[in-house]
Amino acid sequence: MPNPYAAVIEQCETPRETEARLLRDVARRLEAADAAGDPVAIADAVFRVRQLWTAFAVDLVHEGNALPDGVKAGLLGIAGFIDRSCSEILAGDRRTVATIVEINRNIAAG
Repeated sequence: MPNPYAAVIEQCETPRETEARLLRDVARRLEAADAAGDPVAIADAVFRVRQLWTAFAVDLVHEGNALPDGVKAGLLGIAGFIDRSCSEILAGDRRTVATIVEINRNIAAG
């Protein structure tokens, strides 16, 4: 069932608030899936983390992105780390789950 408040939230949030909410959401999903030890839930959570960070990376390299080059480079480095870590998690090595969760929450917090 669709969230009846989703449209209102989208209209009221700034882009930064939307990014922060999405970062917190994927972090929560990944943490819960890891705690449950459910391989399907972990794969789904990893997919969502990757999807979000891929969208960030695409935006970062877009010509119209106004962030300073140093910030872009740092975030692209994080995106690369997240991608590599997601591959490790899917291969059964869940040691970086907590790191990904922490990174997402820290960036969401600003």
